[in-house]
Amino acid sequence: MRIFSWNVNGLRAVAQKLVDDPLFNPSSLKGPNSYGKALQAFFEHHKADIVCLQETKCSKLNLLEDSIVHVEGYESFWSFSTVKNGYSGTATYVKKGKTLDASNTPFLEPELNTEGRTVMTDHKHFVLFNCYFPNATKGEDRLKYKMDFCTSLEKLCHDLKAQGRQVIVVGDLNIAHHPIDNSYADKEERACYLTCEREWLTGFLSKGFVDTFRHRNPETVCYSWWDMKTFKRATNEGIRLDYCIASSELLENIQDSLILFDQHGSDHCPCALDLKEFESFEVTEVPLLSSEYKRKKQTSIQSFFKPKDGASTATVDPFQLKPSASSTTVDKKRKAAPQTRKNSKPAVKRVRK
Repeated sequence: MRIFSWNVNGLRAVAQKLVDDPLFNPSSLKGPNSYGKALQAFFEHHKADIVCLQETKCSKLNLLEDSIVHVEGYESFWSFSTVKNGYSGTATYVKKGKTLDASNTPFLEPELNTEGRTVMTDHKHFVLFNCYFPNATKGEDRLKYKMDFCTSLEKLCHDLKAQGRQVIVVGDLNIAHHPIDNSYADKEERACYLTCEREWLTGFLSKGFVDTFRHRNPETVCYSWWDMKTFKRATNEGIRLDYCIASSELLENIQDSLILFDQHGSDHCPCALDLKEFESFEVTEVPLLSSEYKRKKQTSIQSFFKPKDGASTATVDPFQLKPSASSTTVDKKRKAAPQTRKNSKPAVKRVRK
């Protein structure tokens, strides 16, 4: 099976480019269904079972064309920014019948769920994070936000591994890990190549995770992002920002890890992770976040984390909504108080004369 990941820098723009490309739209189809047909042809061309897209720049599900949401043969899972329209955003397309559960609000810290940067899906044999990491180019506040994002994601991954689950993280990390990953490495420290960012990634990988591309290609110079304003792709002066990271236990299942340099359409190129086919399994219910439900609002769903024996779900369940202390107190008072009609008058005891 193949997991395909791409920062598209605007999904509608890429979809239109696919429609205009005879390879993906040989019949020159136009109209409302053309996006979906072209996306389907694109997914099939890359033999993708799962497609993870970052920086979709889509605002709401009900504002998207149906053919983008419902690509034939796939169900889609979306995360949108609630702080700014046309900003950030992630989407995961999966062949139908391969997803047990999903969430677009995986973090316990609410502020980390507001920019639409993560879609998390459970495929039984592994849990997949499709991530668009924050960029730290706009000052100390954004750097702190990014490092908080990194720390929280790492905790989620380790909580899952502690429960015996395997984890795959794909997407745009906005980090160039080593000098070989950065054609600008001889210059001053800059965002995406800050010491704190690189040290975090080193620490994360040292705790049971593998950068699959670098593992298989230790000496290969290959980038996934280029500055399009200065036409740096033509001279291949870029940075490797896009990764497929997997639990070390999955190494025996990995057949290849690729950077698809020849795929144009964005300032990033895609990457892909090829895995041996896993044992099939039955999906009895379509996940609530799935496009099959045509949901118009983002949802926070019950976790598929399993708490350890005797442990509180609060420590391992990043999805479970928890009532506040005040609301719990109010609920108890309501249960204790007798039910009376609003504005009813107190009963008066009648006495016979």
